[in-house]
Amino acid sequence: NDSLHNEKSLAASGLSRGELLRHLDGYALPRVAEETGLPQQAIVEVAREFATTGPALAMVGEAVSFHSNGPESVRAVLLLNRLVGSLQQPGGVYPAGGARGGPENSFAELLALVARMRSDRVKVALIQGNPVHAIPPATGFQQALAKVPFIVSFATLLDDTALQADLILPDHAALESWGDVIPLAGGREEVIGLMQPVVTPLFDTRQFADLLLTTARQLGGKTATALPYQSYLEMLQAVMRRQVAPGKVPDFETVWTNLLRQGGHFRPTAGKDDGPRRISAAAMPEPAKPLFAGEEKQFPLHLQVFPQAAFYDGRGAPLPWLQQLPDPMTTTVWDSWVEINPVTAAGLGISQGDLVEVASPQGALRLPAVIYPGIRPDMVAIPMGQGQTGGGRYAKGRGVNPLALLVTAIDGTEPQPVWNATRVRLTRISEQGGLVTAGHPQGSYRSDLIGI
Repeated sequence: NDSLHNEKSLAASGLSRGELLRHLDGYALPRVAEETGLPQQAIVEVAREFATTGPALAMVGEAVSFHSNGPESVRAVLLLNRLVGSLQQPGGVYPAGGARGGPENSFAELLALVARMRSDRVKVALIQGNPVHAIPPATGFQQALAKVPFIVSFATLLDDTALQADLILPDHAALESWGDVIPLAGGREEVIGLMQPVVTPLFDTRQFADLLLTTARQLGGKTATALPYQSYLEMLQAVMRRQVAPGKVPDFETVWTNLLRQGGHFRPTAGKDDGPRRISAAAMPEPAKPLFAGEEKQFPLHLQVFPQAAFYDGRGAPLPWLQQLPDPMTTTVWDSWVEINPVTAAGLGISQGDLVEVASPQGALRLPAVIYPGIRPDMVAIPMGQGQTGGGRYAKGRGVNPLALLVTAIDGTEPQPVWNATRVRLTRISEQGGLVTAGHPQGSYRSDLIGI
């Protein structure tokens, strides 16, 4: 429809309606409806509503990006914002904005690190966080880390990574720490958020950054010269002085107090933008069918791994009040589960709470089934966060880590973060799945899971 796009926005980007349509040859409405399983009328209605309702904003997340055609899919979704003229507009998106950059290809950097560790080129590893649990084993990270002669963990708990360490230097908790938060996404303002302690450190811990500065002073030479700060707070203040108040400021203490009061530094940048970037026809995202790991007949179902609401990637699992918080959709507590469509479950003879095995080309896990009508019949989903070997008594040995099922390579392609391109199969094991939900027949949570 000629009226359902913003010609001015396209022209400013060097695009035309005809160019866009040429790149969509072969993706007629009937084919799209067939491949997505959505009614044609529903697709038309959503498209018309998006194009005629302003401001309109199209966002894309991990479910789309972590596929073999993820980059092309992401560009295609974001192109919708240009199509309706919502770039550099209130309620739209500001692609330049306050983004201050970050790792352009962190996955490639991860693989490079794994290669260095495998070749014995890393003699000391300083680790903050819990990558042993949070990185899919298919990357080879865990095996490569085992070859590092000396591992130092800056942890707040004895988590999976700390259990592998030769030295543990306990870090402050987040609420005990100074820090900054710099968004990687664009916005209308340059943003440098500030974190400040709200409680006194409870234990004999030191903040990770302070330990690095102490180490730099001990090393001396160029390292000590480059990091001349006595504390991380002093370093943070010096950086903010350069960012916010360059030059001589007679009363920086007042400036610093105001920064803490408002939570950071916020400076409008929309006026500095150079306008929409022009896009050449060669840079247009080409439609591409996704590839999947696992032969369809052997692994007929798609796996979706998602962050559990309470735990995210597992950092919340050591907290018992989060373990006891019912999942909003399934009311499950203290465990992992696999979500299965009722039609799919019936075909496999699986009932609510049954123990099932989920197998992929990478490995296999056993966990209880949750019959969930809100998922596609050709897909199953498992929340991440559980399955830790450490993390304290509330996280240790509870549930499974679905990252163990994920693959990084498809049909001989180069490794890439294709976490949502893994196929699996389900096998019912028994009716003894041990599923615990807020609607447990006994009317409460199982006492053996909470240490009573």
